[in-house]
Amino acid sequence: MTTPESLANQLFEAWQTNTPMDMSTLEGALTDFDTAYHVQDAFAAKKAEPTAGYKISLTSKATQDLFKTNEPLYGAQIASHILSAPATIDLAQMNEPLIEVELAMTAKEDLVPGLSDEELLARVTVAGDMEVPDARFKAWFPKLDKYLVVADCAVGGYIVCGEPVDGATLSVKDLEGIHVELTLNGQPVRSGNSTEVLGNPINALQWLIQKLAQHGKTLKKGTTVSTGTFFVPPKLEAGLYEATFTGTLAQTVRLTVKGR
Repeated sequence: MTTPESLANQLFEAWQTNTPMDMSTLEGALTDFDTAYHVQDAFAAKKAEPTAGYKISLTSKATQDLFKTNEPLYGAQIASHILSAPATIDLAQMNEPLIEVELAMTAKEDLVPGLSDEELLARVTVAGDMEVPDARFKAWFPKLDKYLVVADCAVGGYIVCGEPVDGATLSVKDLEGIHVELTLNGQPVRSGNSTEVLGNPINALQWLIQKLAQHGKTLKKGTTVSTGTFFVPPKLEAGLYEATFTGTLAQTVRLTVKGR
C-alpha cells in the first residue's frame, strides 16, 4: 500500500536518478489536496535545499479544464532551479519538460494575507520569466492526476527570471496589459496575454499567500513566485528561446536549451 511517506520517497528517488515512474501504478494513491500537499512538503524536504520560490499552476480555465479542477495549485521550488536570464539548461537532466511564459514576483518583505492588490504589488518586484515544468512520471502531460501534480511540487522544473522591476513603479492595471511572444531559434512558438492568469497575475499571488497561510506558512522576503502561464505550454525543445514581453513590462528573457 502506498503511504504519503513512501510516495515522497518514490518521488525523491525519481528526481535524484531522473528515472520517471509509471503513473498508472499510483492510481488512487492520493484522493485529496491536503494529503497531496503533505506529500509535497515531505518530498521538498528530502531535497536538502531551501525553498526559494513557488510556482503556481492551473491559473487559466484552459489548464484547469485539462486537469479537472477549479482552482490553482502551487509547488515549492528550490534555489538551484531558479535562474537569472540569460540561462542554459540541459534536456539530458530532465524527463519530459514543457515551456511556459509567466510573470515572476519576488517579495521585498514577508507577505501576509489582508494586503490590498496595490499594497501587495508595492511589496514585490516583477519580471518576465520562462518556467519549465517537468514531472517525475512518464507521459505525464496532460494526463497526470491533479493530486500527483501537487505531490510532485506542481511538476516543478526550472524558473528563469528576467530583469526585476520594482512593483511600486507599476499599477495593478498595468499587469493586465502585458503581452508575450515566445520564439524558438527566431521562429514563433506561442503568444499570450497576462489576463490569462486569473484575470490579473496579482490575483494568483494573492491566492498563493492565502493558501500558504492555510497551510501554516508565510511567503518570506526574497521568495520568487512564478505566477502562472500565459498559454497552454508546448513541449520543450533544444535551441534558443526568447520571450519578448511588451506593455508596461518591456523586456526579453532568453533561455538556451541543450539537446540530449
